[in-house]
Amino acid sequence: MSTATINTLTKKSNTYLYLVCLVAALGGFLFGFDTAVISGTVSLVKHDFNLDANYEGWFVSCALLGCIIGVSISGKLSDKYGCKIVLILSAVLFLASAFYCGLSRQIF
Repeated sequence: MSTATINTLTKKSNTYLYLVCLVAALGGFLFGFDTAVISGTVSLVKHDFNLDANYEGWFVSCALLGCIIGVSISGKLSDKYGCKIVLILSAVLFLASAFYCGLSRQIF
């Protein structure tokens, strides 16, 4: 291989590495943003749904619990069905959960 070819491949791999790092950092940023949004809504949700301390803790921890469950099964699903299908399924589930959360009038 010539030196020019090696330099081009190195630049492409560095660009890919920086892109992967950017996406990973953005994912962490968005997770922190979601956590902050939940923290900001606790007092309103507590008042609207008359939550005691136990239900308030459950409300806050559900997002983290969902992340743990999702991460533990998403890899196997992606290997079996492909990343695109799993991402589409995740988007549909997110949309459905957001829709039904908007319709809720009480906690149970």
